[in-house]
Amino acid sequence: MAGTEKHLLNRDGRYFARIVIPKALRPFLDNKTELRDALGPDRRLAQARLHSAVAGPRGLIAVAERKAQIANGTPIEPGRYSLPVDQIALRNYNVRLTLDSELRNNFRCASVGIDDQMVASLREGLAGKLDDHSLERLVGRRIEHYRLLGNTTAEKGTDEWRILARALCISELEALGRAMERDEGDYAGKPEHPMLAVAVVNDDNIAADPAEFNQLAFEDIIVEQERITSMGLGGKEKAPRTLEKYRRIVAELDKFRRKKRVATIKLHDAEGWRDTLLASGKQSRKTVLDKLAAIRAVVTWGQKQSRGKLFPKGMPLEYLELPVKEARDSASRTYTLDQARAVLKAARGEARQLEKGDFFQIEDRWFLHIRVVELH
Repeated sequence: MAGTEKHLLNRDGRYFARIVIPKALRPFLDNKTELRDALGPDRRLAQARLHSAVAGPRGLIAVAERKAQIANGTPIEPGRYSLPVDQIALRNYNVRLTLDSELRNNFRCASVGIDDQMVASLREGLAGKLDDHSLERLVGRRIEHYRLLGNTTAEKGTDEWRILARALCISELEALGRAMERDEGDYAGKPEHPMLAVAVVNDDNIAADPAEFNQLAFEDIIVEQERITSMGLGGKEKAPRTLEKYRRIVAELDKFRRKKRVATIKLHDAEGWRDTLLASGKQSRKTVLDKLAAIRAVVTWGQKQSRGKLFPKGMPLEYLELPVKEARDSASRTYTLDQARAVLKAARGEARQLEKGDFFQIEDRWFLHIRVVELH
């Protein structure tokens, strides 16, 4: 216990697991100076729980360290954050889908078709028919990208490098397949290649650690938030109708991604759902924005309730791009002359009248300020 005793903090008879965040990493952790986890008033129990309690904050600091290195362009030691080949391929697949979504927001880019020659080359690559030089031209930059992230130590000329290169060919082909499906309006596609399909399952299991929060559903989080806020904790208490709305929204997302465990939610799940809603044209951007905001709110509740253990690697929807609300023409909210005349005539019969100061002019338009008067 000596190695972690320094993280035990006593404040007025209550104990906390406390880790000070290095100054350089604070911008990547909401500018917090430290991370704490309550351990209760009993010192012996607090000491017993200390080791596991500091594991979560240490994981958050490790993620922040990695973000800082990437942001500052600091080289990361190859293999520092090593991942299995199938997990690297899955991350590449998800990156490609995210890029596809961004390109579809740009009309000129969205109109560009898929290169048949590229598809043919990728198929030859995954079949092992290309030499190292040809593979490098095809996916070499992607391999180097994951080397810089510390996810692999693979070097050209090794079997490890060729295995990763072939896996990335599979990843790129699968992403192109989803892009073609999206061209037809289908945003529900999932990886079909066995390697990626298994990687998705394994990635879900990784995301669900630790096991104590593995089975949490959105409903569990909402119920717990109701309990917490009813005691005056955890922020402002939500109205029952707001929570019912949240329940309807999370049920929609669960149906879309065909999963209920919150710990398995990924950025690409929310992005695919967002794009499907927008592409349908049945809901306004504001409605889609409100739904995504509700999902992020519930996910944030879950992370706080679990003291950061629900998503030990960081919030999955942190970089979710939200749609911009449609701009409304102010003329639609402005009285016409006939409407203004009707309001003013009706006001003549009222005991409480508008005053001169309630009318004001901006450029060539006149406005009136409607005040709320309390009756006693």
